[in-house]
Amino acid sequence: MFVRSATLDDVEKIVQIHVTTWKISYRGYIKDSILDSSHFDVSEKRIEKMKISVEKGLVFVAEEEGQIRGFIGLADFDKTNAEIKVFYVDPFEQRKGCGQLLFLYVKDYLKSQGVQHINLFTLENYPISNQFYQKQGLKLTGTRQYIEWFEEMVHEYEMNL
Repeated sequence: MFVRSATLDDVEKIVQIHVTTWKISYRGYIKDSILDSSHFDVSEKRIEKMKISVEKGLVFVAEEEGQIRGFIGLADFDKTNAEIKVFYVDPFEQRKGCGQLLFLYVKDYLKSQGVQHINLFTLENYPISNQFYQKQGLKLTGTRQYIEWFEEMVHEYEMNL
């Protein structure tokens, strides 16, 4: 398995992983009615939004045997701070090292760009991501937000590079 910059040819698979991960991995943590809504469909709007991030060089994929297993995407960043906006591994590929490989790659990439600090938000009540981020050395900041559209709390993790 290796990590590389995403290309426009990867966008539909990236969006499919994003949607599938929400529908499978977050079942029981987010209301079924929300996960089953059209918001979590593969849509042209979602694809176009991802294309913009890919064109900016802000998305990286983990690939194995010609198949994308997961991806990580950044918000626009400056020389000091970067935010991980999206980070998903195909639910059938989780716990096989893909997430750690993606995180370490992006961490090294950001360091090489002179970035000194990274942060991200994750579901407060989802133990899998919380355990993963803590294992990677990220620390809770104490910042919490209620996300109205999926009716759950998220909290922030951060790390100095």
